[in-house]
Amino acid sequence: MSKWQAIAIASLYVLAGSAGSAGAQEPQQSSPPAAQGPTLKVETRNVLVDVVVTDKKGKAISGLPKDTFEIAEDGVTQQIVSFEEHKAAPPSSLALPNMPSNVFTNFPTINTSDSVNVLLLDTLNTDPADQVYVRKQMTEYLKTVRQGTQVAIFALGSQLKLVRGFTTDYAGLAVALNDQSSGAAPQFSRFFATNSQKDSDAELTSVMQKSQASPEAIAAVRAYQREQVAMMAGARTELTLQAFQFLARYLSGIHARKNLIWFAQSFPISFVPDAISRMPKGRDKAQQTSDLLTAGQIAIYPVSASGVANYVQNEVGTRHSVNAEIAHAEISSAQIAMETLAKETGGQAFYNTNNLNTAISDAIDNGARYYSLAYSPTNRTLDGKYRRIEVRVPKGLQLSYRRGYYADSADFSSKSTDRADADPLLPLLGFGMPNFDQILFKMQLNVAMARVADGQKTAGSNTEMKGPLTRYRADFAILPQDLQFDKTADGRRLGHLEVMLVAYDADGKIVNILKRDLPVSLTEDVFQTAQRGGLQIREEIDVPAGDVYLRMGIYDMNTGKCGSIGVPLQTKGQSGGGK
Repeated sequence: MSKWQAIAIASLYVLAGSAGSAGAQEPQQSSPPAAQGPTLKVETRNVLVDVVVTDKKGKAISGLPKDTFEIAEDGVTQQIVSFEEHKAAPPSSLALPNMPSNVFTNFPTINTSDSVNVLLLDTLNTDPADQVYVRKQMTEYLKTVRQGTQVAIFALGSQLKLVRGFTTDYAGLAVALNDQSSGAAPQFSRFFATNSQKDSDAELTSVMQKSQASPEAIAAVRAYQREQVAMMAGARTELTLQAFQFLARYLSGIHARKNLIWFAQSFPISFVPDAISRMPKGRDKAQQTSDLLTAGQIAIYPVSASGVANYVQNEVGTRHSVNAEIAHAEISSAQIAMETLAKETGGQAFYNTNNLNTAISDAIDNGARYYSLAYSPTNRTLDGKYRRIEVRVPKGLQLSYRRGYYADSADFSSKSTDRADADPLLPLLGFGMPNFDQILFKMQLNVAMARVADGQKTAGSNTEMKGPLTRYRADFAILPQDLQFDKTADGRRLGHLEVMLVAYDADGKIVNILKRDLPVSLTEDVFQTAQRGGLQIREEIDVPAGDVYLRMGIYDMNTGKCGSIGVPLQTKGQSGGGK
């Protein structure tokens, strides 16, 4: 167990007795004092580089000493301050304190390990027929996975969904993968043109030419088609970047290398400076996503869902020929994007193969054995510029490692780049989203009112809900070490939180939201008390009768960090109760 985990779990035992205690109080909600002393923030960081070393046949090389490696940043040799070899040691689970049935926590239960693995089934950037094939291959892999391998499965459609969290229950993973309600079922993406749609576009202009339509009319149709393609590509890029940010948040609490195995037909994102510079609208988001992947030790292993590239498959499963030149260009572009992504993040690309289950196994084996090198950059200026990393070893060894990073401040890396009027917490509390543990807390959930009286003010934003309603009270005890407080000249601690409770019905539709903006101003005595017993907050929300899924989250407006948890409820509107 790492020092960080030891401290956090010790704090969790303290919080176990404090959540929902009789003395629980909301933090003081007041504007910061008008006169504040200057705040000095100093950021120092080490750069961690995971290096996979193989021979020419792709076999991992172990037992290399530290002096085998040299590392340079922007051509300047750096001093390696720490060095560790990882040999595919399996992770262990942490035992949490016993808690009552109505007390929940988002504390991570995976102990420090060498690596964990995420299988990402992308329905946003993939033809439906290829989605079917990928899911079958993933199911086949789960029958032969090496025991002890920690695997989680996500699906990316119009939003990211957790299919099943990290586990070694491979039969359970297969069941979740094939559950039609999990988000992994094949589906059409309105932002991804299928092969038949491409054929229809080509056929339209062909018919116009045969009908001797004017060149101007044909040019206008082609211009419209290009605009539609560009619009859809932009939307897919935006959604994909958002999903990767969510994944990075989810994985940030696990102190190990994360191998992200991404099955798709198109890979619309890149993090190299040249590619980001061509994204005027999404430049900051792409750079932030790169920062989060770097900080999270996440290596991307792109796997082509299209299989062998000498044919194209349409959405009903038949093979047919489309415009050969366009098809070849799309396949070549996808393969270049895959190689670039893998090189940028320290992974490996897999394409031109129908054995996707073998690709999964090879990716997991590749990412399980590696060397971790850390250095403190001689250039400490956080100017946002891209720093190129070069690792040097004797000839004959093949290396995979992240080739650079952006020298961004922590504030830039973590804060939302979405519209100023968009709520940063709401997307993180989406139906089907995982629990985030960047901010750790315990939460006690009780029925505050078994039946809300007619005419009584609703707890939450939905005043049109039909009764009977049940009111739930959520008492939070938040680990203050995960929050950022600025200390003023008069000794007060200032923070800024957002608290949100979102209730969903069985179909994933929002039925009520409770949102609270909380400027926090604490005296030194109250701050020290919070260090021992947690920062305590109480909120209430009304929910209708029936099956309800309640998502609750804490967001630090100063850092962009989030903690969240989801709890299924079954209310009757009379006696109520949490399960």
